[in-house]
Amino acid sequence: MAWSRMKPPKKREWEDDITFRLAGRLQNDPMFSELPYDIVPQYWLLGLNGQRLGRLDLRFKHRQSQRDYFAFESKRLHVTYPGGSVSPEYGVYAGDEGMMAFMKGQYSKNLAAAGMLGYVMDGNTTKAWDGLVTCIDERRDALCLPLTSKLAKSTLAKAVSKGVEGTRLAGLPRRVLESASSSLSGSCSHFFV
Repeated sequence: MAWSRMKPPKKREWEDDITFRLAGRLQNDPMFSELPYDIVPQYWLLGLNGQRLGRLDLRFKHRQSQRDYFAFESKRLHVTYPGGSVSPEYGVYAGDEGMMAFMKGQYSKNLAAAGMLGYVMDGNTTKAWDGLVTCIDERRDALCLPLTSKLAKSTLAKAVSKGVEGTRLAGLPRRVLESASSSLSGSCSHFFV
């Protein structure tokens, strides 16, 4: 929902700048004021002695319990570098600073769930999706993925549009659910994985 209300990223925009814009939209958009989460961008994970273990791009914290709820790590895909070279960056997305950081526990300690965001810089989401499917499949063993698992489109748009009994979604005003559903089902340059 927030993504569809933002300007698309510029061709060479930095990942952190895109993430801050997304977090600003999530934190300040009236459509999100009724959700029970605070969104914290660029959140440092610290060890017992204050050592920096890693940095989550987006951290969702429950307002009442103050417990960490969800986190996203973000990566740019189809990046154009100075000089004009283009790199798909699928390996970075699935590698040590992306999906593998969750698998190794660097980003996922004390989190029940987490995900990845891919900012598709050229807007070619079909090519990015296919590239990620291949890259993730090639790293299946390292990522501890069962043979039966696969990258799949999120069913969140359908769930949000109907509300989910027993969750906060069930009690949200219809305008919030309809807006979230239409935004999630439209074409946009990000993935939830």
